[in-house]
Amino acid sequence: MKKSFIKSLGFMMTFLMVFQGGAAVAMAKPVSTERYPTVVVNEFSTKAYAIKEDGSLWGWGGMVGDGTEERRTTPVKIMDDVISVDTSTAMSAAIKKDHSLWVWGDHAELSDLIRYTATKDISNELNANGFLINHVLRPRKIMDNVRSIDMEDNVLAIVKTDGSVYLYGSYFYGDNAQFLTNRKTYTSLNTFGKLPINDAAAIKLTEHEGIFILKNDNSLWFCGNILERYVLDSMRSQYVRTRDQILPNDDNSALGKIVKPVKVMDDVVEFDNSYHRYYALKSDGTLLVWGGYGNMHDYNENPIIPKGIANVKSMNEEMHVKTDGTLWGKGDCAFGQLANGTKEGDFYALNGWIQSQYTQCMENVEYVSTNDRTTFVLKSDGSLWGCGLADDGIIGNGANGETVDDHFHDKRIQVTPVKVMDHVKLLSPMGNKTAKPSASKIMVNGEEAALQAYTIDGNTYFKIRDVGAMLNGTDHQFNVVWDNQKKAILLQSGAEYQMVGGELALAGQGNQNASLSSSKVYLDEKQISLKAYTMGGSTYFKLRDLGQAMGFDVGWDSAGGNIVITA
Repeated sequence: MKKSFIKSLGFMMTFLMVFQGGAAVAMAKPVSTERYPTVVVNEFSTKAYAIKEDGSLWGWGGMVGDGTEERRTTPVKIMDDVISVDTSTAMSAAIKKDHSLWVWGDHAELSDLIRYTATKDISNELNANGFLINHVLRPRKIMDNVRSIDMEDNVLAIVKTDGSVYLYGSYFYGDNAQFLTNRKTYTSLNTFGKLPINDAAAIKLTEHEGIFILKNDNSLWFCGNILERYVLDSMRSQYVRTRDQILPNDDNSALGKIVKPVKVMDDVVEFDNSYHRYYALKSDGTLLVWGGYGNMHDYNENPIIPKGIANVKSMNEEMHVKTDGTLWGKGDCAFGQLANGTKEGDFYALNGWIQSQYTQCMENVEYVSTNDRTTFVLKSDGSLWGCGLADDGIIGNGANGETVDDHFHDKRIQVTPVKVMDHVKLLSPMGNKTAKPSASKIMVNGEEAALQAYTIDGNTYFKIRDVGAMLNGTDHQFNVVWDNQKKAILLQSGAEYQMVGGELALAGQGNQNASLSSSKVYLDEKQISLKAYTMGGSTYFKLRDLGQAMGFDVGWDSAGGNIVITA
């Protein structure tokens, strides 16, 4: 399974800024948050999952956890109260709202795991010797207090709510499992092995049993096996070569390991990897890429910024979503997996067309999940669209694709993205929220005011500069100033509001990603505590909090459904 993780539970770019004199001023970086993946497809396009807005988990493909082994070509409901899901070749897993972990899938991979965590409520699935006698066809609870997970092949990595990390798996390469978990045997981990890692928010398993860890302070760490050519300067002090050269006359192809976790870089909000390629997303939307394998992926050994890619808010392998909602992609495209309506690129290789340069694919996109064969795109309206390799109905729209290409041995492909389902939950990191435009009217001293407002968790938030402009000339007017030295918003009570441009302009009607602001707030040189979010480069505050701080009244007209401000 190849997918990105964000400070967790599966990361989102948070670009905190406030407008000062018409210019965007970068604020302090956020503390680590975490995103729960709500759409995933496994590595070989045999199953996929999506979580709806109501927390229900839906799956399609083979053995998706609905109690049967029947292949599903349209989404079927699996369980409720889910916040995160992941899947691999053999196993699938979900985390519920109470942070309990549930698994299902192939009995060969789950037998030890289920037996290890077996309780009376699932004992009827074990035979007299304690072995599973069938596939685990429905989700089974195996652990509590789970924060995030990652699955690759037959290995399950777990981050607990206390920041500790555990591995379970039927195999590991070399002695990686032994030195990471202090176990005497390394051919199998049939119980959970604890890694020497603390304060983790998310984990990502890579090839050769390498492990990247994103910590709560947004620092990225690594331990495990890695090819020498991908060891960055920051990792070099802990790297130990363990094997002879894999490729002749190429000293950098040696495989080594890093036993003690080492910091790779700071200020990372999201990390992902594909085959020998690594992607780190910074809090300002900068994407760094290093590694490379194959004709179109020869990146530098040290991180570079891909040409034409900036202001990224989420990513998955070579597919990136920018802050303006546009989806960009490159790489293999012979199956139509780039979601741009074509299966042709600018470079033809042995296995078909490749797009060597990033190209724009779709608009109004929130998130993308891909495995380099099949791609699912979550749009900002909550609709989920699929394209790419479409064998056995994996797209989820009840069909097997619109095209048959003999070059790929009668592989069915879906070139044009098709809608799979609606009301899919948008990715909302802990600390980040999905803000919905408020339908309530705002009355200021008896007159209606045109003001952009958003609802977050049932509360209405307004742009701080809009409120300042709206109250200008009243008894409770105030000015807003950005202090770059303090990295703080200064509120000056009683002062005439100074316009900087862009105030009282409607920002549109669509949902917005709201990032929890870490900026300090001062009222007349005294620091105050106000919860705020940033959206589209501006800072939004809860209106009642502002009213209490500045002295104006905020009420609710239930008959008219209006927010009433008296100042």
